[in-house]
Amino acid sequence: MIQRFFKWLQKDNPVGTVDVLPELSDDGETSVSGVYVAGDLTGIPLLKLAADSGAERVRQFIVDKTFQRQRSGKSADVFDVLIIGAGPAGIAAAMECRKNGLSYQLLEANKPFFTIENFPRGKPIIITPQDESRSGLTMEDGTKESLLDDLKEQMNAGEVDVVLDSHVDCIRRNGSVLEVSTKDKVFKGLRVILAIGKSGNSRALGVPGEDLPKVYDRLFDPADYPGQNVLVVGGGDSAVEAAVALSKAGAEVTLSYRKETFSRPKEGNIESLNREVNAGRITLLMQSDVTEIQHDQVVLTARNGQQTIANDQVFVLIGTELPVAFFKRSQIKMQGEKDTNWYLGLVTMLSFFVMLYFGKKGPSFNVFADAGGVIGNIMAFMTAPWQLVA
Repeated sequence: MIQRFFKWLQKDNPVGTVDVLPELSDDGETSVSGVYVAGDLTGIPLLKLAADSGAERVRQFIVDKTFQRQRSGKSADVFDVLIIGAGPAGIAAAMECRKNGLSYQLLEANKPFFTIENFPRGKPIIITPQDESRSGLTMEDGTKESLLDDLKEQMNAGEVDVVLDSHVDCIRRNGSVLEVSTKDKVFKGLRVILAIGKSGNSRALGVPGEDLPKVYDRLFDPADYPGQNVLVVGGGDSAVEAAVALSKAGAEVTLSYRKETFSRPKEGNIESLNREVNAGRITLLMQSDVTEIQHDQVVLTARNGQQTIANDQVFVLIGTELPVAFFKRSQIKMQGEKDTNWYLGLVTMLSFFVMLYFGKKGPSFNVFADAGGVIGNIMAFMTAPWQLVA
């Protein structure tokens, strides 16, 4: 009854977990002055738009009079721009810096285009939107391999320098300079572009057996699993694409998703999935949850009750969690996060209305009589309502 009520309340619109992203101004700046976000971390997971946003951030700096004034007075060890993340957004930002004569340092924890490297082999790539690129990094439809070859060729042609194995621990502001700390060094810059994407830790199911060697959080080569019973868990593009790729490679695939319908995958991916399902090559288990993973089988709870299926491999592709600890260390405020000012405003508002009500109702007295100085007056105002209540 409760499920039906909330379904009616939602008007059958798709619902799901919303990623909490950094709180940004209209020009992409975080709560830490001088730290900007580009790419997937802005909430728009499209490769071309990620590259465009990286270049756009640099163009913003160029027309910023404060930035230009800081450039003229900075020391030699301070870069104009520090870029964190060497995906499309970070590489495009570096190319734009080089084009406009800005000094930059590009930091990458793994290797350039690492997220794309982790796409399944042969994954089809469709670049949208189709309008002209607004960055120096161009992309065309193709496959994972053709896209990577093209991007790396452009990166090399643009002479983009990348400092690899640079795991950034935190960002701190020191006067007019931002300090980016890694395990080996502290880099200084006037502006920072965060282009790390949403590549945090993979989300887990939290069920028994999830630590078995046969459980993976990404698919590299579907051709490794012909004839095997494979379970794919998830309802996004990654899960749907993996299920289709495994099916085409000859695996016996079951796709488990906890909701009644898909709401996130691209239309082309849904069409490919439907073809495989209609051909009997993928078993689709909607409204199902994995409850236990065993060595040779998996236990699920579905609409018709609990069921057990034979299994050789499991791919849990339910997204990633943002590196929230990094944002907290860097004092970057997240969307909807309540800080000290919010709670102070709440207490002030409550104090005002309590004092207004009980001040009219009861006896009056001078709440500031014994208060001394600005701090004393503030404390007298904050505590007066509760004295009136008493």
